[in-house]
Amino acid sequence: ILSKHKVDKVLYDMGEFWTDNEGRTTTIFIKDLAIVNAYIPNGNSRLEFKMQYLNALTKFIKKLSENYNVLCVGDYNIAHNEIDLTNPKECSNKSVFLPIERQAFTDLLNAGFTDCFRYLNKDKVDYSWRSYRSRYDTSYNSWKYRIDYIISSNSLQKKLQKCEILNLEYSDHLPVVLEFTN
Repeated sequence: ILSKHKVDKVLYDMGEFWTDNEGRTTTIFIKDLAIVNAYIPNGNSRLEFKMQYLNALTKFIKKLSENYNVLCVGDYNIAHNEIDLTNPKECSNKSVFLPIERQAFTDLLNAGFTDCFRYLNKDKVDYSWRSYRSRYDTSYNSWKYRIDYIISSNSLQKKLQKCEILNLEYSDHLPVVLEFTN
């Protein structure tokens, strides 16, 4: 996490909610803002672990939102709705689009949070992940997902200005950028 502002405090886990021995969670505090950087596990081989992590993350950011405005950014490894991936039918039984994962994401939003991209871009089709393979295998180009998110506490909704996914070529994940007012 890079910040132009003085950071008041840094956490490298979720305290009572999760002991993080894989380096998946970092939180910085700047005045009344908590920015949580989370890397949600891939569920292909560890679905139960992924679900436990998501449950802990939801509780953690909900607790943070009692005293801070919260931004939770990162690779969620979940395409929340059909608009968020190119092949929903083919992915319905694969981790990234499983009903249990999508419900956990819905539960997180229902706990008082906003998917910033979708809030500001209601029907826009855009993706934050594509396979490296798609660079040289055009038949693989159709597999794209929006799995990288910026989630904000609902208290920040009126301050959200712009959220976009930058189409850059250096990675399989694309940056998601949020602009909001103080």
